[in-house]
Amino acid sequence: MDLQAKPANFTALYARALPSERAKVPLLEIIDDCTLPIPESLVVLDYLDDLARGDELLSATERAACKLYGQMFSSWLSYVPVLRAEEGSEEEKQALETLLKGMETTDAFLRTHGSDVGPFLLGERFSLAEMATAPFALRFLVVLPGLRPSVDPVRLMEENGLSRLAAWMEAVRARPSCTASLPSDDELVDGYRKLLERMAAAPTPK
Repeated sequence: MDLQAKPANFTALYARALPSERAKVPLLEIIDDCTLPIPESLVVLDYLDDLARGDELLSATERAACKLYGQMFSSWLSYVPVLRAEEGSEEEKQALETLLKGMETTDAFLRTHGSDVGPFLLGERFSLAEMATAPFALRFLVVLPGLRPSVDPVRLMEENGLSRLAAWMEAVRARPSCTASLPSDDELVDGYRKLLERMAAAPTPK
């Protein structure tokens, strides 16, 4: 879907769920139950997780850890400020320091609240935590070095001893259900390049 020109049938469907909100992706329409299209990523994932797992539902503690990880991940690994800064500038240096602190926080969360018997948050189990964060993680691994070759997330993890995060990233990147849901690397990089150009051209708020 072209996020800058969403089709009318999509915005009309979204309005059935949240009439006063700007239409956003994702939106899940359940064909056999048209009473409520489901918006918001974590709500969609909760629904699908409950539907798929049946008697294997997460414990309350596991679900809380998964939701917290999903909610915080994109702010911990916020890399767009790096791309918006001029290469070699003080602004870029500060953005990289903030990003590295976020990566360290993510690694610490996986070590403290995650399992030590597998790569994912819950060990070998691909859970709600990965469903919520895998698309962002894969874009992080592709887009950041694609637009700023001097900044390689894999190298940052290696140089700073973030082996738990590195193992998690590698497991996500190796899972076919994650990679199959994304466009090609070139399309991702080009899409973010255009996004950054629009952001740069936007008038500065007074």
